[in-house]
Amino acid sequence: APPYDFISQNQGVEFFEKNPYNAIRLVSSNKLSESEIDPHERAAQFLKDSIQNNILKQDLTDSIYLYEQQVTVNNEPFSSRGFVCLLEVTGYEHGIVVPCELPSTNSKLDRLDMVSKVQANGSMISFKYIDNGKTLSEIISEVAETEPIMDFETNDEIHQRLWQITDTATINTIVSEFKNKLTYLID
Repeated sequence: APPYDFISQNQGVEFFEKNPYNAIRLVSSNKLSESEIDPHERAAQFLKDSIQNNILKQDLTDSIYLYEQQVTVNNEPFSSRGFVCLLEVTGYEHGIVVPCELPSTNSKLDRLDMVSKVQANGSMISFKYIDNGKTLSEIISEVAETEPIMDFETNDEIHQRLWQITDTATINTIVSEFKNKLTYLID
């Protein structure tokens, strides 16, 4: 499913109907019917059921993932690559995370309620960073030369690939590079 803030009510219904395991169930605050009381409680139950039924499993291997999205515009490919990992987010006052936009209060409260009730965040938070030493860029290039663990195209014609990074030295390098790195919160 697309990010929660890109999903219209009609698209949300389409995603819900498309597959009983679609990630829309973890990210959408859209009510499916007038009788539905709380979509956040629905999301929490979906996560609980998915874990109990082995639909979602925690990866027991310490990992960082490399994620790539590629689109073609006017016959020219454009791609975006980045790491999927846990990142400790600090308050803006520490100067490590800088927002590029300020979301509405309603949007922030909705996300806070969703995360609080589900006890998980089903949507990735995107950050940009400056890689002055090119260390992270080199890692991304090296990993992207290997076989991805997932490789598929979504209905919106975005080619998506995912690699799992399990090498301890590589993970330690990535973690070290991100320590005290200025990051720009973009979505």
